[in-house]
Amino acid sequence: MKKEERLTRYINTIPKTPGVYEFFHARELLYIGKAANLRDRVKSHFRAPSYQDRLFMDKVTRIACLETPSEIDALLLEASLIKKRQPKYNILWKDDKKYFYVEITKEPLPRVSLTHQPNRTQRADTAHSIGPFTDGRALKFALRVLRRAFPYYASTKKHGVLPCGYCHLDLCPGPSPDARSYKGPLPGRKKLQGVNKKTQSGA
Repeated sequence: MKKEERLTRYINTIPKTPGVYEFFHARELLYIGKAANLRDRVKSHFRAPSYQDRLFMDKVTRIACLETPSEIDALLLEASLIKKRQPKYNILWKDDKKYFYVEITKEPLPRVSLTHQPNRTQRADTAHSIGPFTDGRALKFALRVLRRAFPYYASTKKHGVLPCGYCHLDLCPGPSPDARSYKGPLPGRKKLQGVNKKTQSGA
């Protein structure tokens, strides 16, 4: 069976659910991506390849998918796998302005911010970074959801002595939070680094 026919048959079996997909050339991992609809997203790489897609899609010989409970879980899993497995074409573009990182300062009352350039020399000793994330819009949505459950400081500057607008929305701990409930790593940080997943074997 030709490669194209084999891949097409597999793609038609991919579920239309959120998750992460992986493109391989033999055993070499080329690229990792995430999707709200795995089947449609994988198809789009073949039907309407972007400039970046054209650099590696002809090399793809195998596809694997990992289903997740939600698109947010897919976003988190994608970032975790890219950081752990260093796929060739994700890493090639890691300094692209489209890539995002979450930075959490190493303070008793941590602050959270987004950046394109994590842990540069001047910040490496003062902040943790989580990422890379490829979808800035989905990442910002995930942080908004997380903030409703775990209010945190989202400014790069320290909080003033008066309550801010976010305090009145219960999205900020305020000028004098209970240090015992907010000290150490940001509550909910593990949510940014962990995810539930279900594996589907690839083509």
